[in-house]
Amino acid sequence: MKLESALESRFLTPAEVSERLQVSARTVQRLIQRGELKAFRVGRQVRIPELALKEMLDSGRLGETIDSTPVREPLF
Repeated sequence: MKLESALESRFLTPAEVSERLQVSARTVQRLIQRGELKAFRVGRQVRIPELALKEMLDSGRLGETIDSTPVREPLF
């Protein structure tokens, strides 16, 4: 994403992104740290361009794949 297009986009807080994706704020932080979701720091605050969120969702890059192996044996 180019800086010019990011500046034309609406900016979201990590809390707003976590609400939209129905994931925890920590998951949003991990996506940012891994570079899967572009974000900018404005002072001490983090902002995510709405366009970056849309690009991530359109590309299918949404975190790690989940292993289907059960964590523990079923109770029954």
